[in-house]
Amino acid sequence: MSLELTPENMQGVFDENAGKAMLLFVYSAQDPESTKLLQATEPLVPESGPYAVLIRIDIDAHPEFQQMVVQWGVRSVPSVIVVQKGRISGLLQAEQATIENIKKVLDQVMPKTDEIDAGEAKTALEKGDVKTALLKINAAIAANDKPEYQLVKADIELRNNNLNAAKKILDAIPLEGQDSYYQKLKSALELAGKAAKSPDVEKLEEEYEKDPSDKGTAKKLAVKYNEAGEKIKALDLLFSILRKDLAFEDTKKLYLDILATMEGDPEVSAYRRKLYTLMY
Repeated sequence: MSLELTPENMQGVFDENAGKAMLLFVYSAQDPESTKLLQATEPLVPESGPYAVLIRIDIDAHPEFQQMVVQWGVRSVPSVIVVQKGRISGLLQAEQATIENIKKVLDQVMPKTDEIDAGEAKTALEKGDVKTALLKINAAIAANDKPEYQLVKADIELRNNNLNAAKKILDAIPLEGQDSYYQKLKSALELAGKAAKSPDVEKLEEEYEKDPSDKGTAKKLAVKYNEAGEKIKALDLLFSILRKDLAFEDTKKLYLDILATMEGDPEVSAYRRKLYTLMY
């Protein structure tokens, strides 16, 4: 769909859509070629889409616009003026005003699917919706594995207190991707790692080293590891208990609960298979 520009609504239409790419479709309703191209173009641009808007300028219905569009470079109809960030960035007219060229313009001004998913992931993260953020950033990464997307995923893993996964992601970021966001996440990871070495953890580690067969101590230490974000350490300890006693207290449930907090981590499937091998 499209919006019709009139002298009365012109300022409001331009102000309301200033953050979008605007395609100003200059045409004459009396010209069959113009109306045919307009009808083919309208379905390509959602009326309330967040990224682009199609605005009709009928120079027959509103002849006062003729001088304005001439100043913008229009010499014939139909013509399409591309406006981005308040400036004209392109003009299609005469033989250039074709549906194929309009599609090319839309490809250039509209964000790619992965960019949309990444943007929605960041928005969800800002709102504290970590689950949605993870789903969206995983989709973006699947489409285009960029370092900047991996940084968002590392941020999510840190917020999920999954330090192992966050560290693995950050260690794989190439030098050119190590921007200020990367440095911020590295600092957060280091602080979280220091916090993980609490006196309680160190005491339980000493007790466990003295008697690795003590399932109760091993489970308590696994709980502390999980709370500190050392989820892989926690899973390894819990698995060592389950190998000896599959029915020990709620160890199996705790193991599965930790896996549930690691959604999207490539280690999850391996650790789930290990448990199922014991069970079946």
